[in-house]
Amino acid sequence: MSSWPTEEGNQTWLLQQAVAQPLLACGSRLLMTAYVLAVGNLQVYLHRSMLLHPADSTQTETFNWQHSQQVVQQTCDALSTVERAVSTVFQALLHKPQAFLPLAKCFEVFAFTLQPDSNGKLWLLHACPCPSRFNLCMHTCQEGALCLVNNSSVHAEQPAKAVETHMSRDSADVVLQAVWKDSVSMAASCLLHQGTPQEHNMKLILSRTKT
Repeated sequence: MSSWPTEEGNQTWLLQQAVAQPLLACGSRLLMTAYVLAVGNLQVYLHRSMLLHPADSTQTETFNWQHSQQVVQQTCDALSTVERAVSTVFQALLHKPQAFLPLAKCFEVFAFTLQPDSNGKLWLLHACPCPSRFNLCMHTCQEGALCLVNNSSVHAEQPAKAVETHMSRDSADVVLQAVWKDSVSMAASCLLHQGTPQEHNMKLILSRTKT
């Protein structure tokens, strides 16, 4: 650890257990990014658009989605666990107000990062409260090393599927902009008690009444 890069002052590191048998595509571990909206006190929504990408940007030069279709489908088949994972996290946080205190007139967007294993299970790695900053990390990926997954269960009980492979970084930025637009629209509707927008791409996965 003494050789790890540090900035001036104290540097904080988070260590976590690695996924023992990660699902590999072209020799690279994969990560799934799911976008989550938390509103008021408290409603939690999951956006239907998710990004699948290599975990190690240094390996993306040889990455090819055409050779990884089975892996992509295996990841899509496991997306039902995303809702449970996100809901469990927020339910646990509600008992720790010193760590997370949802406010009645506020909202926040999170990027949840999950990693699939070879048994078809998704493991939650971390949640980032600033998706735009997180998205910059993916700009180190080679052009075309991103995959857009559409979680169709947002509107109907249909299987998730990859809707765009070999996705460009510019296209990923468009997805993130859409996530923010949908999140702001949904948050405004919730906070102003206007009901769910007629056109939306988000699924309510947790709701509680402030006591």
